Amino acid sequence: MNEQSSLRLLLIDDELTVLTSVHLLLARLGYKNVRTAACAQDARALLLSYRFDIIIADISLPDGDGRQLVRDALAHNPIARAILISGFMYRGLMIPHDLYGKVELLAKPFTEEELSGLLMANCSAPH
Repeated sequence: MNEQSSLRLLLIDDELTVLTSVHLLLARLGYKNVRTAACAQDARALLLSYRFDIIIADISLPDGDGRQLVRDALAHNPIARAILISGFMYRGLMIPHDLYGKVELLAKPFTEEELSGLLMANCSAPH
């Protein structure tokens, strides 16, 4: 059993096409234990019910902020890793100071190689 298949991931994005395509991409990369949420409310319910190793969250959700979801998740599980994704990258969009060193930022659209590289380099190894 490879390391990816044992990791628990939570993928959060309100765009169904992004949610579906990234979920399929994660499966191709060997991540078998992936849960998805299309809104902050569903993500919070999953975060209360499960302990995730990696959280991939869209920054802009219609009912919440992905940065706050990650903050809350890391408060309960400080060894988790996170990737914030956004289709609206601009120079002023940075990782909040309190999340610096705990999360990565990835611009949409991203390639399989970009996501895989972040997951392998920053997320699969424990802190």
